[in-house]
Amino acid sequence: MTASQAAYERIREMLLTGDLHPGQFLKQKELLALLGLSLGPVRIALIRLETEGYLHIYPQKGIQMVESTMDLFREMLQARIALEKEAWCKFALAGSEAEINSFLETQQRLAETAKKNDSEEFFQEVHIADISMHKYVIQHMGNGVIEKQFRIVTEIARSLRKDRGRMTQNNVHKTLNTHIDIITACKKRDFTAIPAAVENHIMVALIYFCS
Repeated sequence: MTASQAAYERIREMLLTGDLHPGQFLKQKELLALLGLSLGPVRIALIRLETEGYLHIYPQKGIQMVESTMDLFREMLQARIALEKEAWCKFALAGSEAEINSFLETQQRLAETAKKNDSEEFFQEVHIADISMHKYVIQHMGNGVIEKQFRIVTEIARSLRKDRGRMTQNNVHKTLNTHIDIITACKKRDFTAIPAAVENHIMVALIYFCS
């Protein structure tokens, strides 16, 4: 891995873990000290991250992480809807019964557990299962450009949402039920219900952001 790629990955990681906060402003020297890397590779990484929408560079002033605003979060979710509607429809066509049933059984198990478990460990399990499932479905399209755009959109949305505090048991349960609706529509090969279920799933995320 090159030094610029390492800087890129490190800044992304810090945004996703909350070590860098939405809207946070840093001078170049402060960021270099945090990363422990030289200016050249970091500068290359910053230009790439700005192009992808993670942050803004202000020459002679510093760097600002993308701000957590309702408008931006809504735009991120609209992009997800556009990407995922087609991805889930294609998965319903090309995915095997075993794959669909595996996702359905996992989400049903998690939804049942969510009724009585509100631990951080369980929420983390749900989070990992969520990322894994959506990533798998997107990758099923076999389009590297779409995969990259989906990663960027979901990561920025996740970094923005971190400012909204801890997930609640109710939000987790609602999210899992919307997953079940999507997968059930896939299982039935219902190409009218799939896009509607995807949109409803994303709208639940928007409601969570507003709460």
